[in-house]
Amino acid sequence: MKILVILPVSSDYFQSSARRPYFSAMSNAKISDRLGSVIPDWENGIDRYVERLKRGIFK
Repeated sequence: MKILVILPVSSDYFQSSARRPYFSAMSNAKISDRLGSVIPDWENGIDRYVERLKRGIFK
């Protein structure tokens, strides 16, 4: 088995002519408005998934 090591690097490491924002998280506000529903954030989704794992719902 080959073990790979992943090292963190800054965006300056990559050569790119396009300027990128430092933080570019996508907003779900538009779809939430159209659906008339609040979409939970990703942390909430992880919490729910872990709870289901603990209860043995996923195997």
